[in-house]
Amino acid sequence: MITIQHLNSFDNYKEYNYRLTEKDIYLDLNDTTGFSMYRMIISIYYQENSLEEQIEKKIEDLLVYIERKQLNYNNRFVHYILGGDLEDLKNFKNKIQNEEFIP
Repeated sequence: MITIQHLNSFDNYKEYNYRLTEKDIYLDLNDTTGFSMYRMIISIYYQENSLEEQIEKKIEDLLVYIERKQLNYNNRFVHYILGGDLEDLKNFKNKIQNEEFIP
């Protein structure tokens, strides 16, 4: 199961200097590179821990990178902050919403 999260669901979210630019997509105000400045937060429930590496590879194949992750193996949820260009994150979000990306 994969869900889109809001920034405040991530531990220490106040440390991140993000501004909501579109529904579920944030601009990283600290990123001055001009590349991949947008962020999205997701949560994935893993039924098997062995699938984590395969799913992370699948995420990166969609031109989205994993900036940070927060592990909680007691209940098998992993929270991710993903980075990428705005269009790539929109594409990834659409795949989640249309259930085309299912871990």
